[in-house]
Amino acid sequence: MTSLKGPFSGRDSDSSLENKLSDGQPLKAETMDEAADLLRCLIASNMPEEYKEASNHLLDYIVETGNSSLDAARHDAMTGLYNQGYFLDTLEKEVNRCSHNGSTFSLVLFDLDNLKALNDSHGHAFGDKAIKKAAEVLRKETRLSDTCARYGGDEYAVILPSTSVEDAQYMCQRVRAYLNRIQFLHNGEEKRIGASFGIRSYDPSVSASELFRQADDALYHSKGEGKNVITVYSKEVELAKRRRQSEQGVGDSDERGLSDTDERDVEVLCRDYVRGEVTKVA
Repeated sequence: MTSLKGPFSGRDSDSSLENKLSDGQPLKAETMDEAADLLRCLIASNMPEEYKEASNHLLDYIVETGNSSLDAARHDAMTGLYNQGYFLDTLEKEVNRCSHNGSTFSLVLFDLDNLKALNDSHGHAFGDKAIKKAAEVLRKETRLSDTCARYGGDEYAVILPSTSVEDAQYMCQRVRAYLNRIQFLHNGEEKRIGASFGIRSYDPSVSASELFRQADDALYHSKGEGKNVITVYSKEVELAKRRRQSEQGVGDSDERGLSDTDERDVEVLCRDYVRGEVTKVA
């Protein structure tokens, strides 16, 4: 956040700005553009006429450069989606927003199935192509109000504001169906990819980090169910994780104790590859 302090005795015009600055109070700007507007007011009211044009040109350059740097800091270079840092900040804000106004959202995590094996057999250029195409599909199947990020590698994360679990499932089905129809061409061979999904709806009793962990557990559960699966987080997912950890001799100090009476059927949607129009990606 940018802050500018007075006092200034404006010679021109903007009385509201003059009033704010007359007692030395800070002016705050949330974005580069807002800071630029404040500076333009200061230029207009305090700078000799002969310097104003050059100062405004310099200010335009600073804003353009600053916005470009800010944009690069928020986005993944390969896909153009938001990056992990920006996504986690947005998730915290969304949890706070919902806790204050009583609204809801759904969190979706997914990754591409068997991409490592395809990378090993076909090279990383093939994997990069699949990662970019998945990002393109995700943008097509989500709204402008949604936050879509490449979380890392072939992992993606999506915040769907004001979205029920059922609608989040529907979005995941659309993304999966689209990906399943794509044929990736490599050295004359045709390859298809699937994706596994985990969904967690907002719960006011848990933190943003816990919501993320639970969505990740649901994603891991999808992998165990045969991949190309959509799993909604439930206590059954938690129980399956505990059983797996017990078998592997792995402990989890922050696990909540769950009994057999807590078990519920896990909500898993697993469908065959969609047979329909095929999109070929060379």
